[in-house]
Amino acid sequence: MKKTRKLILAFGLLCLIVCSVNLNAKARYRLTKTEITLRKSDKYRLALKGVAAGKVKWGTGNKKIAIVKNGIIKAYKPGNVYIIAKYKKKTYRCKVHVAALSKDKLTLASGSTYALKLKYGKNPVWISSNSNVVTVAPNGVITAINSGKAVISCKTGGKILKAAVYVPAISSEVMQLEAGQSSSLVIKNTGHDKSFLSDNNQVAEVSKAGKVVAKKIGTANIICKTGNARLACRLTVVLPSNITTPMSELPTSSKVDRQKVEINSYPGKKTYIVYKQSGSTNKNSGKNGVPYNYMPNHGCAACSLATVLNGMRAGGFTPIDVTETVEKKVLGQEAWKKNYANPNKQVPLSLYGMTVIMDRYGIKNRYVRCFPGAETSGDTLATAGAAKQEIVRHLKTGNPVVIEVSKTNWVTGKQDKKWSNSYHTMVVLGMTDTGKAIVADPANRDGFGSQQRLKYVSMDEMVQYMFSCTKLTSTSVYWGGKSSGGGYILVNPK
Repeated sequence: MKKTRKLILAFGLLCLIVCSVNLNAKARYRLTKTEITLRKSDKYRLALKGVAAGKVKWGTGNKKIAIVKNGIIKAYKPGNVYIIAKYKKKTYRCKVHVAALSKDKLTLASGSTYALKLKYGKNPVWISSNSNVVTVAPNGVITAINSGKAVISCKTGGKILKAAVYVPAISSEVMQLEAGQSSSLVIKNTGHDKSFLSDNNQVAEVSKAGKVVAKKIGTANIICKTGNARLACRLTVVLPSNITTPMSELPTSSKVDRQKVEINSYPGKKTYIVYKQSGSTNKNSGKNGVPYNYMPNHGCAACSLATVLNGMRAGGFTPIDVTETVEKKVLGQEAWKKNYANPNKQVPLSLYGMTVIMDRYGIKNRYVRCFPGAETSGDTLATAGAAKQEIVRHLKTGNPVVIEVSKTNWVTGKQDKKWSNSYHTMVVLGMTDTGKAIVADPANRDGFGSQQRLKYVSMDEMVQYMFSCTKLTSTSVYWGGKSSGGGYILVNPK
């Protein structure tokens, strides 16, 4: 019995030794990696542990994806492939993922998206180098935000794959040219070739390089295609002597304290701000030398000048700036103090005073002091219609006219007070495509409903309320009656 037990123990010990030897043999011969991720052109050294490299027979499942020589793997193209090692009639395999992104370069228009894909990889982690330009979601969807360049990185299997993303911009989204003129469009931040086309070759043509040639009056879209982006410039070809603003682009309601409006001009639009002289946000504090109640009572000229300065200089002027800063600086403290010292006698700028300020700010102007139809003798123009025609011609160059009106319609002789309770300064900004004058009025008027800051009327009507200056050599910078007021100012005359 004892002998039997000894034999059993000896046999068990022998089995353990044999199994241990076999396990060690299996453990000794194994590949250093059984699965790896590579990029195109990457190299990786694979080895069979416990065996000299020269004794292993290496092979690949697809030479187009990756090859192996003496254990060195070289990736050629995206795909999955097994690298095979053979030793002593045994085969060992390593799965190789040659990973790639669906695109390594993209050009996307701002606001557009693109789903970037990882091919032949696992568990991607996406990162954008500049989230102000493009963002990337966990699923690889890119969103273009602003013009610029960013790199999208994808981490997978210890490797980083990259794609360059460009968000282009066009130098002008809106352009206005005179027939016969040309201008070039520039595309920045693109990683691809560009092609240009015009959707109306009768109005304008564009070269391969983006040079636009205006041919005749009309509109055309100049389109640039680059990568996945499509950019456009809206071109209007004009005659600088016949510029109008479509009624469809103008506000139908302007009963507000402050109205911003764009008026067609040349070579580009002008942006004006029209102020209500009694607006809640348009009052002097009374602490800077100008009475707090000045603007509601006498602020039409300051409001009108602020409108002109903003449109012609884009300076961000307000009527308060005009009364408290601009007038003092340009007209001199003596004249300024004299006008505002007595709260009961202060008066607005004269048209002549407005021209002095325009001159200081480099705004060309021509002051026409008198014209027929007013109560002035010695008028130099043949008819009041000539003044109206001159004003309309000027408005059609895309430039404004400052006018003064009275409560009296000199054609009918009636004091109907349609435009003023006494005298009033306004700016005519341009002409509509329906032949109406675009009047910027700082005061509310009966009969115009919701159209208060901007009124659309016939210039034939407006001229009937205008009047001439009776003293053609007056240099009074503040209103002194008809001897220093009246007439009209052509701003930026051609």
